[in-house]
Amino acid sequence: DADAGCKSLNFDGDDLVQVPHSDSLNLTGDTTVEAWVRTEDYSNRVVFSKNDDWSSGYHLRFDTVSDAGYSPAIRWGQTDSTSLDYFTETTDWVHIAVTTSETAGSVTIWIDGADSGSESFVATATTTELLFGLDSFRGDGAFLGDIFAVRISDGVLYTTGFDPEEPSVTDSTVALWKYDGDAPTQFT
Repeated sequence: DADAGCKSLNFDGDDLVQVPHSDSLNLTGDTTVEAWVRTEDYSNRVVFSKNDDWSSGYHLRFDTVSDAGYSPAIRWGQTDSTSLDYFTETTDWVHIAVTTSETAGSVTIWIDGADSGSESFVATATTTELLFGLDSFRGDGAFLGDIFAVRISDGVLYTTGFDPEEPSVTDSTVALWKYDGDAPTQFT
């Protein structure tokens, strides 16, 4: 589990990490992306994004949702479609996993290992870079908080509840960014 004592990359609203485009970072098939994060607020704070217009690619953000009484939410999805939201009241470390199933045409968000909802989803490819800490299309949503690790994997890794663990490289790992030292460890 990530905790307050773990090392992480701290984002202060001005920080940004850019990862050059790779087709393997497009989430268009059966995939799982997961992250250990802690946010300082919920005002459009983008953890990571790979989108180049209103309806392509993907992004994960913490946001407030006005139609739900400004409840803090973890949001996944395209900005012009219904977002998959999970309402939360905490800014503690949280493990977020998102599974996309090309065959089922759906996306499921998992918070701390619990199924937190699904909806239909069509993932589209994009040639933009993957950004940590900012929305790659709109250039907004500067992240305030910490990211311990992000892993992208081939296949739907979670179909039932699970105990989140520290991500490591497995046979299905496409990319892993883990901030456990002076510089991020990166496997792609």
